[in-house]
Amino acid sequence: MGRAICTQRIIKHRTETALAQAEEPMEDVVQDVERHVEENGPWQYKLSQLYEAPENTAAVENIAAEKHAKIAA
Repeated sequence: MGRAICTQRIIKHRTETALAQAEEPMEDVVQDVERHVEENGPWQYKLSQLYEAPENTAAVENIAAEKHAKIAA
């Protein structure tokens, strides 16, 4: 068997194994978050003042308008 074929099989096996293992922890994370919210209520989150700055809002609106203009063209 050629070296390239062996390498491809190893990569495929590792990728499939990693994907299978990644699915379980995500379920665990979701359960942990749900448990936290049940026990403590929602996270107390306060937006940074950056989000409220008018110059940032204007910059985001300009970017959105530019993207919309490119799509429309």
